[in-house]
Amino acid sequence: MRFDSVVGGESIAEGGAVLDYFRDRMRHIRHALCGMLNDGIHRGELRKDMDVEGVATEIVAFMDGIQTQWLLDPRRIDLVKAYHRYFGNLASQLQRSPGHDRKRRR
Repeated sequence: MRFDSVVGGESIAEGGAVLDYFRDRMRHIRHALCGMLNDGIHRGELRKDMDVEGVATEIVAFMDGIQTQWLLDPRRIDLVKAYHRYFGNLASQLQRSPGHDRKRRR
């Protein structure tokens, strides 16, 4: 994680092939998350009215941010607990509640 953070950060300043790699990797991760979220919508598990790309971007932002915080202060940041809390809260926001779609149509 530390190596990834250092090289990724330096790639922003340096540019070139490394920047392309990190940019492409982030795009791939967001694309994969969009696919998972869309699958959940199609299965009827997640709300249809969510901004899929926005949520995917938010997830990546959380993951990068919490990893940086943990790298800077691992004694104070419980990475596993932070992941559980974030994704638990996100799941409760995105889960489709019974009758949710009917309420929105009115």
